[in-house]
Amino acid sequence: MTGAPFIVADGLTGHDSVTVPIEGVLLKEALIASAVARADAMIVVSHFKGHGLAGFGGAIKNLGMGCACRKGKQIQHSDVKPRVRADRCISCRRCYRACPASAISMAGGKASISPDSCIGCGECVVWCRNGAIRPNWDEGAPGNLQRRMAEYALGAVAGRGGKVGYVNVAIRISPDCDCGPVNDVPVVGDIGIMTSLDPVAIDRACSDMVVAASGVPGSACQHAGQSDDKFKAVHKHVDWSVQLAHAEAIGLGSQDYVVEKLS
Repeated sequence: MTGAPFIVADGLTGHDSVTVPIEGVLLKEALIASAVARADAMIVVSHFKGHGLAGFGGAIKNLGMGCACRKGKQIQHSDVKPRVRADRCISCRRCYRACPASAISMAGGKASISPDSCIGCGECVVWCRNGAIRPNWDEGAPGNLQRRMAEYALGAVAGRGGKVGYVNVAIRISPDCDCGPVNDVPVVGDIGIMTSLDPVAIDRACSDMVVAASGVPGSACQHAGQSDDKFKAVHKHVDWSVQLAHAEAIGLGSQDYVVEKLS
């Protein structure tokens, strides 16, 4: 047998976790998947891309969401309770079939989301093709999601003595997250593969390079030129800088960076 083994870090049911104390603003503990929490060191490999709730997903999101157990992921999404615009719902039932929490019913032929059952994962938003389901932008959901995500990232790296390395793969930079069932063409051309010992610096560098690049013809950013915010062009309600600023403020890393190209 060759290669690295596949390990379900929070167990087969998603409940195997370790409670890690953190000094966050919103949270004082993080529920980290047990296999991650007990690892001596980590190499965090992330596909850098857009994200509907965080603006972009990179090292910080991979740490915060990827290293949390199932309940930890739900805690981070707790403000994101999508709503249905009945006038735009065409009763296709795509969201109903996609919901992992069975929180959606088809009342009167239209989708209806139970706020008590909803776990805020956003799958219904991704699956809806008619723009009938949107998160609660007016309640600060994207900003709080990013802040909780950064604080969970702090819990994921706690106690490792700096033995964490980061690799961001900024290739095929899609407008949305890889966890969705579909995606669109890349918003900019390939940037490359970046490495760092600082998750905040590597995400800042990648985001700056995406903003500086020209939009790809035929993509969601085809009309965006150099220095136009590509992520903002796709996800207009999300200020992706929140995750970087909050991560820096709580001591996860620094937004300062220097890029060194290796040939």
